[in-house]
Amino acid sequence: MAGPVGNVSLLVHACAAMVIVAETGLIAYRFYVWKKNAKSRKKAVFHKVLFFPDQKIPCQRYLLSPQGCARKNCSYSHDWSSSFAQLMKHVITAKRSIYLCMFSVTCNELAMAVLQKFRQGAVVRVITDTEYMNLNGSRIADFMNQGIEVRHDRSSYLMHHKFLIIDEKVVVTGSFNWTHAAVIGNNENVLVTNHPDVLDPYLAEYKKLWKMFKVNFN
Repeated sequence: MAGPVGNVSLLVHACAAMVIVAETGLIAYRFYVWKKNAKSRKKAVFHKVLFFPDQKIPCQRYLLSPQGCARKNCSYSHDWSSSFAQLMKHVITAKRSIYLCMFSVTCNELAMAVLQKFRQGAVVRVITDTEYMNLNGSRIADFMNQGIEVRHDRSSYLMHHKFLIIDEKVVVTGSFNWTHAAVIGNNENVLVTNHPDVLDPYLAEYKKLWKMFKVNFN
């Protein structure tokens, strides 16, 4: 028959065993949560590659108006599967912010989509090339007139980037300038992804340029 000392020893061992079991269970649970979250993150990551040119200029009413296009014989594209329509989807679904870093902006449909999101309350910032922002057809002046902050390089070289960051969660990048020639004429490519290995460097580059060009605002 165990004495008081023996009972205490048994109790200590029992408590130690319970602690080990509890810690093992906690470790297992943490591993389960980590694995589940990692799986969710993996599922959430996406990549989309778009190629141009498209066959037709898209219908602005069809893409941007809540009522769509009511014209029976509209000569513009109503194809939501086109590369341009898919690109537009990412712009018009922005909720919080649009960071545009674009060499040339003359495409009316994309410019109108950005202005629409700005009026709806999204933070819009634009970085562009000084020389090209002053060419005929550029929509940069429209952005500035509506109150969008635009910064540019004022350099003898080119601000030749062509990328867009949406809600700081998705990057759209490639050879594609925001021009009609890029939509229906040129051979162009666009990558859309939220993969952090791609997104994070672009976001860092944007913030660097935004700070760098601050003195050149307007």
